[in-house]
Amino acid sequence: MTAISFSLLVRYTDAKLDLYKAEVLGKMPLDVVEEMIAFLISVKSLPAPDKEAVRISLESLLHS
Repeated sequence: MTAISFSLLVRYTDAKLDLYKAEVLGKMPLDVVEEMIAFLISVKSLPAPDKEAVRISLESLLHS
């Protein structure tokens, strides 16, 4: 089971990801991405600009 929180956005630059030796561990299933987009509409813990950034990022996963 996986838990995803929309209460705090963490943004890392490519340099930080390299520093932390971040790795891609897998690809999020499209049905999960769609569910997250649908849930995002009801999220009250993020300001509108952050919700929009998350929505754009999630939608980019649908088209990658």
